[in-house]
Amino acid sequence: MPYSARPNIAVAFDLNFQNATEIFEGISAYCRENQPWNLIPLNFGFEELLVDLATSRKIDGMIGSFVSDAWIRALGGPGLVIVNVSNISRIEAVTTVSVDEEAIGAIAATAFIDANLGHYAFAGNPGYYFSQARENGYRTALDLSGCKCLTSPSRPGPAWERWLADLPLPVGIFCADDYTARRLALACRKYGINVPGDVAIIGVGNSAVDSIFAGLPLSSIELPNRKIGESAAHLLAMDLARGSAPVTPHRVTLPPGALLRRESSLRPGPGGPDAAVERALNHIRENLSQPISVDLLARVAAVSRRSLEIKFRRNLQSSPYEEITRQRMDLAKTLLEETPSKIYAVGTRCGYPEQHQFSAAFRKRCGVSPR
Repeated sequence: MPYSARPNIAVAFDLNFQNATEIFEGISAYCRENQPWNLIPLNFGFEELLVDLATSRKIDGMIGSFVSDAWIRALGGPGLVIVNVSNISRIEAVTTVSVDEEAIGAIAATAFIDANLGHYAFAGNPGYYFSQARENGYRTALDLSGCKCLTSPSRPGPAWERWLADLPLPVGIFCADDYTARRLALACRKYGINVPGDVAIIGVGNSAVDSIFAGLPLSSIELPNRKIGESAAHLLAMDLARGSAPVTPHRVTLPPGALLRRESSLRPGPGGPDAAVERALNHIRENLSQPISVDLLARVAAVSRRSLEIKFRRNLQSSPYEEITRQRMDLAKTLLEETPSKIYAVGTRCGYPEQHQFSAAFRKRCGVSPR
């Protein structure tokens, strides 16, 4: 299709650059395989430019993080198709693709309950819908286990720090995002509270920047941002294909990623997670598309290869190599079942750059071909 004849699709980034970049990668991947679109990325503060593009009919559709239904209704005109990809607020005016926020809270609660911390708390910002939903999932999971949740003041500040100083210890604190987790870790340092011995912290978003500024690696629940981008692009394409037919807004929720256990919540003890194994598992989860050797995992875990193999057998009843293959195949099955990605693209995402190599490994593991 000639460049001038392609639909123009605006992609509006929010302030979280990492999330926005991963969502854009998902949209771009969908376009490379399925839709010849002209993508127009708009940085944070896009509102005025987006209004100009929409009112002048220079765009055919848009994907982005939107703050309210009222703003979307004021922006959207006849024939303009919009897909929202955030839960800043509860959006009803257009289709939304997002993570299952309450499931995120349940993951954090389960991790803390398994660690038998005894006390549990939540820190977030009730002004955001995603924070409310994550807290609700966290509280619900705790309630089902007979545990209570303590809530922090509305935002970080002097009152928030006084609340932290008065908490019963040890306590597991689930933070609505990694930025809040970072602020919490810094406050603990200010008050001389040991992390994770006295306060175990779990955030959301797997932000490398927040871990750096927190002064220690933050345990965090991954967001399926790339899959959100792919799904949003797929839904936008379906809505564009309807032409002038009305679009009924609906919500699509995707399961969250894994809990990446790092120093902020790794509390050693009987039955607790092995830190070396967790470091190796985190590296596998975060690098499935890259070459991974057992020797590399041993260096990441800061143990010898033999020691790592023994720890894997003791904790997971499998070898490091078997765990690499299992995670790659699990990801491949998810992508094949839930996304429109082509087989070669799935193989590349899962660490098999050659399609025949991926097909052979998949057939050996799953008993059927990827197709």
